[in-house]
Amino acid sequence: MNDQVFRVHCSNGFREFDSHTTTKIYKIMTRNQLKQMWFNLPTSTIVTKTILVEMDKYVGRQGQGTVQITNDGPSGFSQFKTHQVNPIEYVLNCKEYKSKEYQLVIK
Repeated sequence: MNDQVFRVHCSNGFREFDSHTTTKIYKIMTRNQLKQMWFNLPTSTIVTKTILVEMDKYVGRQGQGTVQITNDGPSGFSQFKTHQVNPIEYVLNCKEYKSKEYQLVIK
């Protein structure tokens, strides 16, 4: 079986080819070619480490908020989210913030 299959589509809608129509060539890839292409795509080596503090806007929860710690890199993706009564105090005492590898974002 031929792995290199090409289809020709003429823009005039007919199967005949003439020099006045635009021809588009589509390559149909086999399953193995698609799988090989997928696994050979470059992976991102960008490491993103953030601590996001979002303060609550409700009247009954003034000073409270959520803390979201995100780590994305070659070792994988991890995310942790928690609600805290004192979110700034929680962040200043957590090990991720003390490691100085994480970017702090306060909303």
